[in-house]
Amino acid sequence: MCSNGCTPASWQQGSTSSFIAALNSLTESFGGISYTEVYTHTDEVVTPNQDDSGSSSLRNGGGRITNVATQDICPADVQQHLQIGTTDPVAYALAMDALDNGPADEARIDRAVCVQPYQPGVDPANANTYLQILAGAPGLLAIASPVNVVGVPTPRSEPPLRCYVFAECTTASGGSDTAGRCVSATARARGGVYGPAALGRTRTAQRKRLPGRRSKRRRGIDRFCVSGGGALEIGYPTTRISRAGRRAAKGRAILVLASSRRFSVRGVTRGTRTSSLRRRLAGERRYRVGRNTWYVAKAARATLVFRTRRGRVGATGVASRRLTRGARATRRLLRAWDLRG
Repeated sequence: MCSNGCTPASWQQGSTSSFIAALNSLTESFGGISYTEVYTHTDEVVTPNQDDSGSSSLRNGGGRITNVATQDICPADVQQHLQIGTTDPVAYALAMDALDNGPADEARIDRAVCVQPYQPGVDPANANTYLQILAGAPGLLAIASPVNVVGVPTPRSEPPLRCYVFAECTTASGGSDTAGRCVSATARARGGVYGPAALGRTRTAQRKRLPGRRSKRRRGIDRFCVSGGGALEIGYPTTRISRAGRRAAKGRAILVLASSRRFSVRGVTRGTRTSSLRRRLAGERRYRVGRNTWYVAKAARATLVFRTRRGRVGATGVASRRLTRGARATRRLLRAWDLRG
């Protein structure tokens, strides 16, 4: 975590940080386990947190997931970062429901909780209640206040990522990706080639070029973790592509997408502002798919694609020119896989 003085892109809790990218690169949740993530819109530490696209929420993996804001239960709830873990009755009710039933379900929460001042067990007449909250205040101020009032160190960039950030942790010491299980390339897109991946390459041939790399493979797409955070995704034709498009592609890669800062297209990488991206493009088209906005531009031997959200680039890549001729074909390609980010 980074205290004040850091730039937004370098905060480990920021939605565009390498830390969050690494957490999202493979598996955040695992089959057979239920997950409940409770957050608040008024959090002064983890921002933005206005919906489940924020860095608090879980998005992928095989587990049963519930992301829920305290305001989904009680719209007037104003409890902040520290309170939801100490005194907030809404967060408490959701936690108890999760423990009793698996992932929490807001429909099971009695709305009477909205008028309760504290969670059960909190005694407002006991001075220790307030002492416990105050004990966490210095650390909270170090993160949230505009002035570093407690003298904690203020790093200017993210530290190296530790092994525990990734879905599999192969080093006993908890170090970074020393086993070489993630893609370690630094790359700029050149035609249809993007680092170790290339458009038009068969899935078998592509996997042979990345032997031993940790990946999440599913129908139509391979996702490889990248050293330092992020992922490299290689997409192949699915039934969402037109039949003519599938015949033309012949099972070969039609999309290469990278959510790592080590990969760039025309100088644009993860975290670049959308305004800066648009200045680097010409004649780009914009598509809204789910919560993402995609910018698509023509190039000599490939179509350039950029996934953005909340004014920043989340991933950069190249796609088949043949399958992005026209708005309808482009939308079909962008919707062919789960590319939420």
